[in-house]
Amino acid sequence: MNKFAPSLQMSREGMTVETRISRCRERIKEIEHKLAIERRLLSQLFAEEREQALKREAEANPEKELTHWQKVRHEEGMRMLNQLTKRSIENGTYEAIMKEWGKEMDEARKYGEYKDAMDKAHFWLERLK
Repeated sequence: MNKFAPSLQMSREGMTVETRISRCRERIKEIEHKLAIERRLLSQLFAEEREQALKREAEANPEKELTHWQKVRHEEGMRMLNQLTKRSIENGTYEAIMKEWGKEMDEARKYGEYKDAMDKAHFWLERLK
């Protein structure tokens, strides 16, 4: 035992205490890295499961009360759809547009996914201008 340099004491494995401490720190970093990866994977899995559960819930309860953001998206989608309908009727292109994506709008209404319908309505509004 070296009483003047305790950090140079040898452990049972023949390593100094500093070497053992540094190896332990490296091992802790590896474990933390693996845990971070697992956390990310779990959060992705939970996000996917939550989306699937929301879709199943929307199918089971189509008239359930919408959340605030769903209401906002719904109102914005309906506003754009009404604007599209009005402008397309004025231009005589309403039937062609509804043939193009009318079924998809019904699906969006069923699942409460108005973003896709809003994007399409916006696309057609830009084309009609």
